[in-house]
Amino acid sequence: DFTNAAWALSSGTVTTTNNTAPNGTATADTIPAGAAASDNIAQTSGTAAASTQFTGSVWLKTSAGTANVTLSFASTGTAASTDADVTAAVTTTWQRFSVTKTFGAGTGSLKFIIKHGTSAVVAWGTQLESGVSSPGVYVRTAASTQNGSQGVISDGSPAPAVRMVRAFL
Repeated sequence: DFTNAAWALSSGTVTTTNNTAPNGTATADTIPAGAAASDNIAQTSGTAAASTQFTGSVWLKTSAGTANVTLSFASTGTAASTDADVTAAVTTTWQRFSVTKTFGAGTGSLKFIIKHGTSAVVAWGTQLESGVSSPGVYVRTAASTQNGSQGVISDGSPAPAVRMVRAFL
């Protein structure tokens, strides 16, 4: 829910537009176009960034046309990552985009940043996972960590790995 106060929008106000989300529910929010190319929406997780690999993902689409959106992680302290941000080419079709970064030693909490600039986008289902290099199955959480699987493999058996998952509020 991008209208939650935990998400900080650099300009404008997120609106609950009741857009149909990828799971068929009317729970996707519109992040408004910003005034500048650097405008973004971000959430600081409270999770320590130091010496950990994180993957963050979000489902995005536009109402019309296309938009380039940059996904990034940052630390609120001294922990740093040299991994690149990800530029997502967003269209009118729901797509899940992700970014993975590994942070070195240091201090600070993890911050997930969606830089949408002067484009409005519809967003749903952000998720933070630690210790993995690709996103797992989306697991909706409100404020706590949940176990998530890597999905179901072709013979119907559950995948053996279990991931610790935290959805952003």
